[in-house]
Amino acid sequence: MDRDAHGESEPTVPWERHANRDIMLVAIDAGPTMRVNGNAPLLEALHATATLLEGKLVSSPYDHVGIVLWNTASSRMLSESKNGFQPHMVEYRQIKQVDVPDTYMLQELIRRAESSDPEVLERDYPAAKAQTSIEHVLSNALQLLTSAARAGSRRVFYMTNQDDPFPRAKEREQRACIAVVKDFFRRGVDIEPFFMSTGHAFAINAFYADIIGEYDDGIADETTAPWRLRVMQDQNMSKRRAWDAEPKFAELAQHGEGRAGLKNSIFDLNFDLGEVDDGHWVITVKGYALVADRGRDIPVRVSSFGREDPLDLDEIIAHQELFDDMTGQTLSKDEVQHLFLLGGTNGVSIPITEDELRDIKESGHVPGIALIGFDDVSRLRLVDNIKHACFLYPSDLRQAGSKCAFAALQRSMLAKDKYALCTFMPRKGVTPYYVAVIPQAEELDHEGNQLVPPGMNMIPLPYADDVRVKPVCEKVEPSSAQVEAAEALIRSYTRKEPFNPDVYTNPVMRYHYDALKAVAFERPAPTYTDTIVPDYATIAERSGLQIASWKSTFEGSHHTHIQVGGPKSERIVTR
Repeated sequence: MDRDAHGESEPTVPWERHANRDIMLVAIDAGPTMRVNGNAPLLEALHATATLLEGKLVSSPYDHVGIVLWNTASSRMLSESKNGFQPHMVEYRQIKQVDVPDTYMLQELIRRAESSDPEVLERDYPAAKAQTSIEHVLSNALQLLTSAARAGSRRVFYMTNQDDPFPRAKEREQRACIAVVKDFFRRGVDIEPFFMSTGHAFAINAFYADIIGEYDDGIADETTAPWRLRVMQDQNMSKRRAWDAEPKFAELAQHGEGRAGLKNSIFDLNFDLGEVDDGHWVITVKGYALVADRGRDIPVRVSSFGREDPLDLDEIIAHQELFDDMTGQTLSKDEVQHLFLLGGTNGVSIPITEDELRDIKESGHVPGIALIGFDDVSRLRLVDNIKHACFLYPSDLRQAGSKCAFAALQRSMLAKDKYALCTFMPRKGVTPYYVAVIPQAEELDHEGNQLVPPGMNMIPLPYADDVRVKPVCEKVEPSSAQVEAAEALIRSYTRKEPFNPDVYTNPVMRYHYDALKAVAFERPAPTYTDTIVPDYATIAERSGLQIASWKSTFEGSHHTHIQVGGPKSERIVTR
């Protein structure tokens, strides 16, 4: 929702309502190999799933998550399908919005299996005697995901520790699975493998390598699995050991702490590169918001009015109506006009319609990014960055050749040290504005792992009306002793590592959500821990003498005498 100068919210277009919603299906192998060591692998997968659900309650409460157990002796599906489902699968939770009751029930199941009732998993979800067809598992998952609500992304979290389920009929099963995975790509569904190592390292080359396009060398094979490559390129995913469950379970745990969230695209728009002989040259880019202000959610207003049970609550929904201030008569939207006043209350009233107001906002632009020209990066000023930047990455899904053109433009801009001046309009009905599109080179570590992805950063620029005049300040000349003391202080407490915001969570937000989860899941009240309080003891140890020395250089200095008040006040304050 954007707000214009009058504070009115712009309605979102239909695709924006679900673009940031993630739908995922957790498919857990419940076969005999997952039952070894007292169900340890199965419990590990269930723990990771419970962590995912709990984390979604905080970071992405509108996401949808479903849970299925496959390789089971019984078959129980909660969802309906016209074509029916393949056997040996239990749908533990339908694909729906995450909530507290289902998360609590899964946590209770895990607690029972680990303590009071160790046989509950074998009793309620017995393992199949024969290996279930992987093709059937993937087909069922595809049916469940394609029949779910619309979303910005759809994924299957595929968890198993069986690296060679069909040692004798491998090729036939692989061909069938590859056909289903191709259908996954055509329908916009991705597979996230969580291959677990139990007793020995998971041998992905034994069966799954050709299916998901991942091999032990960490390089995706373009010949055998081009569909998988294309999905990974569109999502800017790392090809390095993307199937290992251990680091991916750690990522889910971090996500459960509310420290990290999935970065979904915030727009998918055309990038107009200019006119050519047969029209305009247009490519497609996706935009990603890398930084977003996080705050506590607005509490829901509820009431038990008219109910016998005070805990039987209904949500209160606000209903807005327009009425005439003079007569009190309710008005419809068609009866309401917009007026601009020139000259105050006694001035001229200029009526304007909704369409005219929209035309004024759009100024003849269409949603998208339009190239105006190029300039040196050195001519950009830091003070002109008025909003959070977003990251641009190309996509070939709507416009073939976008990646190639985007890559050529990015490399040329990097070589010439240029940025692109463009206009940007995210959707209809909003005001376009100027942006600086700056190329970003790929950065790798010493092992060849990607640290910074290639792409472009789009930075909003101000209009002339947005620029404010700087205040006139008197220049103060410090003494050489004061400068030298300040330099010594800076050297004594300079950080060796760059600032990393991922290390510092908002303590107020963390305590707020920990308290909510403690109440929801009947846990002890959390303790407040402020992780951003300066380490005064370390500061005193490393820089105490330098701070005292710097302070002493100001004793008796004329800079410590400041006149307070206007001409009538002659009071002098010594600091």
